[in-house]
Parts: sequence; structure tokens; C-alpha cells
Amino acid sequence: MALVNLNNMNDQKIILDVKNLTVQFKTPHGVVKAVNNISFDLKKGETLGILGESGSGKTVTIGAITGLLETPPAEVQGNVIFDSINLSEISPRKMQTLRGKRISLIHQDPVASLNPLLTSRSRIRSSDSLAVRLGCRDLRVTMFSQVSYG
Repeated sequence: MALVNLNNMNDQKIILDVKNLTVQFKTPHGVVKAVNNISFDLKKGETLGILGESGSGKTVTIGAITGLLETPPAEVQGNVIFDSINLSEISPRKMQTLRGKRISLIHQDPVASLNPLLTSRSRIRSSDSLAVRLGCRDLRVTMFSQVSYG
């Protein structure tokens, strides 16, 4: 999974601050770490892209942030601060008042989603010709410089 910040708005207020987020699931076959110690922040007005192959932890990350993971079986560790509210410590009722109005998850449309047989790297590389046609080559270069493939 890779996080790509498409803006550079250093003077804006941090609206979402995720620190050391880890999500694991206990299964009959052992513990599965779906998200392993990720941290990022998002400033007001920024756009953050989370990309990765199927099963890389994108949906689990957002589910943990929005409080949509059932615990157990999910075990969520780390801190999530949204607009000065520590989402890791609020009640389910308070989270429900925030969810949908102030923070939400939009599931991808499987018909419009990326081909699951292509890697994220190959998808970004294939966008080069489109980026050049649209005059967005600098954005593609910026994305490559910020994406780490671990």
C-alpha cells in the first residue's frame, strides 16, 4: 500500500492525523496484520490517495479510521485525530454522529475500478501517455517520487 499526497499545503491546519496505525485480525491460523504501523496526516484542502494491490490494507485502513471495523475480530492500535477529536478514544455513539456528516468512506465501484491483475506501479507507469496528453507529467513524476513500494 502506498500513500500519495497530491498537494503541498504546508500552512494549512491538519484535519486528519494518523499515527502508528496497526490493525490485526486473530484467525484460526494465527494473527494476520492487515495494516502495519502507518502514519500520515492530511491538511485541510489536501487530497490524499491511498493505492495498492488487492489485499494491501486500503479498506482496512479507512475502516479503522472511520470506526467501521468490528472489534473483535479486528484489533486496532494507534492514534487517529480528526479535527482535534481523538477517534481512538470516543464512544461508538459519538463516532456515529461524526460518520457520514464529517468523515466517511466511499466504496469503490468495482465496474470502474482498476484491473486487479495490474500492479499499482504498472498502472501509474501506463498513465504516462495520458499525463502527457493532459499536461500532467509533473503530477506523475511527483507521485512516483512519493510512492514507496515495500
